[in-house]
Amino acid sequence: MCGYTVVTYPIGMCSAKYQVFMGFLNLWLCRNCSILGAIAWLVFTTSANAITCYPPRVPFVPDDPIALLEFADLIKKDFEDYIADVQDYFRCLDTARARAYEEAREVSEQYWQFLQDTSQ
Repeated sequence: MCGYTVVTYPIGMCSAKYQVFMGFLNLWLCRNCSILGAIAWLVFTTSANAITCYPPRVPFVPDDPIALLEFADLIKKDFEDYIADVQDYFRCLDTARARAYEEAREVSEQYWQFLQDTSQ
């Protein structure tokens, strides 16, 4: 991709740590890889602060009345699990909303300070 290659040595001639180091060095030297690495770093570090809330799966209810009776215990358990999971989901959304609100408040204060500092 960028013309740099990792040199491999026969066993005993070069340590594995050195080869790993040279591999990272080659990635660093490769401009395309450096740019992609920087983008990946930004994406992963930015999303690490975000709270991700996943909605629970809706329970499956079969159309067949025989299957409905046969699996009534499992279906009941699925509904009970869904109700518990949806409550956890709502708590997660509340936490994410509170975090986003606090972050927005802090950013607004920083922006107000920035406006004050630049108007002088």
